[in-house]
Amino acid sequence: MFADSDLKLSKGMFRRTDLESSTPAPALTKRQSAVLIELVKDQSMTDAAKTLDISVNTVDRHKARLFSIADAKTRVGLVRWAIRTGQVAA
Repeated sequence: MFADSDLKLSKGMFRRTDLESSTPAPALTKRQSAVLIELVKDQSMTDAAKTLDISVNTVDRHKARLFSIADAKTRVGLVRWAIRTGQVAA
């Protein structure tokens, strides 16, 4: 996923050294951004749906689209992408 030059050994763990993205962040819809924020806050899909007053299926569809946009396989990957692209503050 990362080139060797992007990683450095720091206290026994690999760490990405270039947190800035070389490509601009894609524009998300307001709803995608709201779902992303709830996911970054570690909310369950049910809790996110209640907070946003939408169905769990709608949250699931937005989540799937976000994972696709971010090319992420896990929620951690999605959060890292969101921080790296400036979608959310660290």
